[in-house]
Amino acid sequence: QSQASIDPGSEHMTMWIEPTEIRFTHDSISPVFSCGRRIHDTYDELSRGFKSVHDIPRMKVTFMNGEWYTYTGNRRLWVFQKL
Repeated sequence: QSQASIDPGSEHMTMWIEPTEIRFTHDSISPVFSCGRRIHDTYDELSRGFKSVHDIPRMKVTFMNGEWYTYTGNRRLWVFQKL
């Protein structure tokens, strides 16, 4: 379920959006994050409870033409959609 809050003194809003409601901005993604970590390893750690979604950096999304899109976080979105 989507939720929103505005950070005081910031022009950004923090929202919880179901990952399935967010669209990708790329047709394909790399199997590794920019730090070299494999996205499958991150998925495994999250799905087994070794990591929390709060350990993962927030994604930046934008609302355009009636849809949510990630413009940073396509690999994170892939992980979250698989959970």
